[in-house]
Amino acid sequence: MLTNPHSNRPNYGAISTGDGFMFIKLVNGEIPQYALSQGFFTFHPGNKLYDVLPILKPLTEIVLKRIE
Repeated sequence: MLTNPHSNRPNYGAISTGDGFMFIKLVNGEIPQYALSQGFFTFHPGNKLYDVLPILKPLTEIVLKRIE
């Protein structure tokens, strides 16, 4: 994320451990600043996967537009 050529814009990422998800935002500057979301774990009661899917859908659309 630190080497992104478009460092004037925030960078977004996702971390998956197989049973959990966390989202990351990097604002690059003189001192880079990271922000982390709460952890979303699928094995907890209530299955947080349903909270993750609405986040992943727009991110997928952004990535697909940039690939075209």
